[in-house]
Amino acid sequence: MKDRTTFINTGRGAQIVEIDLIQVLKQNPTITAVLDVTDPEPPKEDSAFYTLPNVFLTPHIAGSFGDEVYRLAEYMLDEYRKYIGGEQNLYEVTIEKLATMA
Repeated sequence: MKDRTTFINTGRGAQIVEIDLIQVLKQNPTITAVLDVTDPEPPKEDSAFYTLPNVFLTPHIAGSFGDEVYRLAEYMLDEYRKYIGGEQNLYEVTIEKLATMA
């Protein structure tokens, strides 16, 4: 990662190798991490995420609420219509994808 980069993860904690991210953040304090999710969640009590000055932990609120729920419902309905119509789904969840999903 380049100097003064900000890494943001609002997806899934399992999508990153946290030990590697911690190493990068220790080696280069100009890099910042904003983490809405971790693995495990919350981080273990001895996690460096709590003590590194260039890490910001948020309380996993990047999920769906308010009007966002309506947009997700529309996506789901569109996917269902494609499924029953024999079309290819855009957001198919496979067994492989389940390993990194909540």
